[in-house]
Amino acid sequence: MQIKKSRTLKKEIMQTFGLLLVAVSVIFGAIYYLIMNNSYRESAFDRLEQRAALTSQHMSNIIQQMESACIMVISDQEALQAIQALAHRTTASDSYVSDYFSDPYTAIRNQLNSYYVQESFYRMVFFNECGDVIAGQNIKEKVIRTDVNYNDLIWADKIEPGSTAFIPCHTDEWGEQEEQEETVLSLVRRLVGSNMGYLEVQMLKDDLDELFTPDTEEGNVLFYDMEGNLLYSFSDEETDYFSCIEDSGFQNISKNLRMERLLFSSCIDKKNGIITVAAQKSNLGAEAMQSIIPVLLLLMVFLYILALGYIWLSTNRIVKPISALQKTMENTDLNNMVEQDLIRMPEDTSIEEIQILYQAYYRVLRRLNDSMKKEKQLSKLQLQAQMDLLQAQVNPHFLYNTLNVISLKGMMANDESICDICSALSQMLRYSTNTKEKIGTVQDEVNYLKMYLQLMKYRYEHRLDYEIIISPEIESEKMPRVVLEQLVENSIQHGYSGNVENMKIRVVGLRETDGWSIRVYDNGCGFRQGKIDELERQFGEIRRQLSREREHIEFEIGGMGIVSVYARMYLVYDGRLQFELRSDENGTVVVIRVSDAPSGDSPQV
Repeated sequence: MQIKKSRTLKKEIMQTFGLLLVAVSVIFGAIYYLIMNNSYRESAFDRLEQRAALTSQHMSNIIQQMESACIMVISDQEALQAIQALAHRTTASDSYVSDYFSDPYTAIRNQLNSYYVQESFYRMVFFNECGDVIAGQNIKEKVIRTDVNYNDLIWADKIEPGSTAFIPCHTDEWGEQEEQEETVLSLVRRLVGSNMGYLEVQMLKDDLDELFTPDTEEGNVLFYDMEGNLLYSFSDEETDYFSCIEDSGFQNISKNLRMERLLFSSCIDKKNGIITVAAQKSNLGAEAMQSIIPVLLLLMVFLYILALGYIWLSTNRIVKPISALQKTMENTDLNNMVEQDLIRMPEDTSIEEIQILYQAYYRVLRRLNDSMKKEKQLSKLQLQAQMDLLQAQVNPHFLYNTLNVISLKGMMANDESICDICSALSQMLRYSTNTKEKIGTVQDEVNYLKMYLQLMKYRYEHRLDYEIIISPEIESEKMPRVVLEQLVENSIQHGYSGNVENMKIRVVGLRETDGWSIRVYDNGCGFRQGKIDELERQFGEIRRQLSREREHIEFEIGGMGIVSVYARMYLVYDGRLQFELRSDENGTVVVIRVSDAPSGDSPQV
């Protein structure tokens, strides 16, 4: 049984630590994941910001090159004069218009065929409203169409003279062969002057794709103008980033009825009116998870091995003293339950709770032993009480018959006082010898006291004066029988020495705020201080015998008095009782004060 309990305890501890380990691993993994995910996000966003800035700078350089190409053409004197000549032409039937190699065309074409333009751009075209179209490198794969209708170029009139504009990626309208149509990005400059025409610089989208290839397959590079028109996009996705440019970072963007988590950064080139966006799909969570899984696995294995060793050692330290205590309990019997050596714990036990358990078990044994002793003592007390009760139940009919005989003799002698004395004494005997009812009321005690004082009045006549004042509020309070009579009797017998002309007894009972009290006053010689100290000592001994040791208390006949009153009152009221003795040159007062009982409690019988 002992081995089974030990294994069960170890199993429970193993399961508890296992669950704790899983919980710690999950919490640590979640925290580590959040940290790594945030780190990945910041790192990715930093890279994306750098990418957007570099791309924006590169695009700015390309725009400057395009504008430089336009300035190069119009800054050449011969080319400018040729453009002006074409602009001042009145009709399309002028002699040199149809001559592709005429002087104006040649001057313009020479500039468009410059090495700078050829190496940097796909095509550069000059055209005007009269239908003049001139381009450089008019070779087979770059043969231009001269029949393009100016009115079909809807963006042309929107460009102010002297300004430039971007034409978003579109199919090259100047291309001759449809099977070789190219997608280009154009910068168009409108020349200042009437019918001075336009200069268009083109770059192939394929060339831009090579320049702006994203770092990842899921990335994208886009360019917008300041009005939100998409000029270029590396991929063909239709995501609108322009509305989110002010909140660069993570965005949930709807695409094809799906919500995709995208990371993007933007850079605004106010000089050229271009907004650059670098974007990529956010797979940072998966990347962070892939990064932390090996770490978490290693950590869990390490913690589990460490936990197994710790659990094995700790459970052994816990189970060993518990097993020793179990053995001690099995060997404990009535003869050795209080032997300190019997429950000695193992010397290597340093666990405070186990030590407390041993100490608690020892205290339980001590209390159990004390309880058994008290139980034996109570059995003796019960037997003694039964003997006392049987002795007290001696039939008092003999006394009653004797009193009747005395009363009859008084009647024959025509002395009614003898009859009254016998009647009062008979009633007192019936009250004091009633063993069925051990508790009376204050009113019963007052009636009994009045009969006693009536008898004493026959003896002392005018020398005895008494007064009884009892509040009706306490008449129903419970108290042991023959208490007040014993106090008054003690005052009469022991409080007056010599020939005292006037003995005054006064009994007062009152209701107080937290209980009730009865005071017995006399004008006798009082107690000496030594006697009061002796009575207080006896009161303390009474409390000890009745509260802790439960010993039987016996009093000799005639020797009961105040100590007997205190003992019986203490049995009924215990800690609620206050008993005071005060004596001075004016006499003695005995105070019995009883505090109110808690709700539901009643005096002990």
